[in-house]
Amino acid sequence: MRNNPYQLLEGMAIASHAVNAKKAYLGMKKSFETEYAAVSKALKEMSARGLLGPTPFEIVPGPEDYLFGEEKALLEVVEGGEALPREADFPPYIKGLFATPTDLNPAAVNNVETLSNIPNIVVRGAAWFRSVGTPDSPGTMIFTVSGDVQKPGIYELPMGTPLRQLIHQYGGGIRPGRSVKAVFSGISSTVIMPFALDTPLEFGAMRSIGSGLGSGGFVVYDDTACMVRVAHRFSEFLFVESCAQCISCKTGTNQATRNLQKLMEGSGGEIELEYVLAGARMAPSANRCYLPVEHSLLIPSIVSNFLTEFIQHYNRGCQSCREIVVPKMADFDASTSTFTFGRTRTADQVEAWNY
Repeated sequence: MRNNPYQLLEGMAIASHAVNAKKAYLGMKKSFETEYAAVSKALKEMSARGLLGPTPFEIVPGPEDYLFGEEKALLEVVEGGEALPREADFPPYIKGLFATPTDLNPAAVNNVETLSNIPNIVVRGAAWFRSVGTPDSPGTMIFTVSGDVQKPGIYELPMGTPLRQLIHQYGGGIRPGRSVKAVFSGISSTVIMPFALDTPLEFGAMRSIGSGLGSGGFVVYDDTACMVRVAHRFSEFLFVESCAQCISCKTGTNQATRNLQKLMEGSGGEIELEYVLAGARMAPSANRCYLPVEHSLLIPSIVSNFLTEFIQHYNRGCQSCREIVVPKMADFDASTSTFTFGRTRTADQVEAWNY
């Protein structure tokens, strides 16, 4: 959206033509001011030249909520509501935008990366697209690597590139004298341990190690990171970003977060760790979106792989453990390979505002 908005808009126009869409919407966080300006300018230019076809386009600015990226919550925002996932009675391709009891009005929902691929595929053909990547996952993908690497950044690479290559060749590796301790594919999958770094970055291969590719964002931690703090930060992020529509989700993620806090502070032991696991596993009950499933996969995987570290925190807490920052990315300066992280709410703030 920042560097080539024309490609995205052309992809949306082709997709709109293919499904005979009445209207096309592009959801974007209000804080994406640079991207909003670029896409708006491109939309005005292309529309004036009749390059987008008859389907009208609308850019929909949305909230900072993590769940704004969930397709059913996205539809709610397009309709003028909050980013609250709908009850999954019908998927968007059956019951879409501005539906009524007599008109379900199907909607096709997709992401900007996929839509941006469409123009080149139409021009050059499917065989050209499949000449890069793997049979299971053709083409390229935008990968993000952050955390304890020397060159955080955003890299477009062929699908099937080994994770180790992303971290060490493109991300510059970790600091001299340190070793990789854990890698996370966003916050939606189980932890990736160092022995799995040669796994190809493709959907099937990542599933085979019990993790997932997600949206291609990887966070790397070296051997100085406290995994109790990592678990707490990720659990807290998912808790505060929960929409609170599903009680089991809000209660389960809250329970896990609070007891991880006790383990960090030194007031928790074996029973608190059991509460952490019980809370994580409670979350995916009658859930409306994937967020509680993410929590139920992620937190138990950290505990099981670093159990000794959690036991060492029993009734003594963190001992000079360094702070862990949630990499909620707000901006990226390519000239300095520096991410700017957005502010994240804490569990205490959510308690004060919502209860």
